[in-house]
Amino acid sequence: MTFQDVESAVDTLILAEGGYANANIPNTIKKYVKSKNSSYSATVTNKNSPTFSVVKTETASRPCLLGFAAGSPYSSTVGHMTVCVGTRTSSGVNYCKVMDG
Repeated sequence: MTFQDVESAVDTLILAEGGYANANIPNTIKKYVKSKNSSYSATVTNKNSPTFSVVKTETASRPCLLGFAAGSPYSSTVGHMTVCVGTRTSSGVNYCKVMDG
C-alpha cells in the first residue's frame, strides 16, 4: 500500500468512529490491524498527559503515538499527532524523538 492508501483507510475508519478525537484512536488502530488479517490484533490505550518516564517506557520496545494539544508549540488552535520512536536525555534535558509527517 502507498502512504496515501494507508492514510485513506485510517481516515475512513476514524471518521466512522466519530472523528479525529484522541478517544477514537484505539478502536481505529484495532480495526485497521484486524483489516490486514483477521488473526491480527493490537492492544491500544490512551494515556493523557504522559510523563517523560511513561513515554520512555512505552518506546523501549515499540513506537507510540505522541500527541500535542492545541496551545502547544505545534499549534495554538488544533492538536497534532506524531509517532514517537524513542527518547534520550542529554545534559539533564529530556528529548523525545518523533516522526512528524
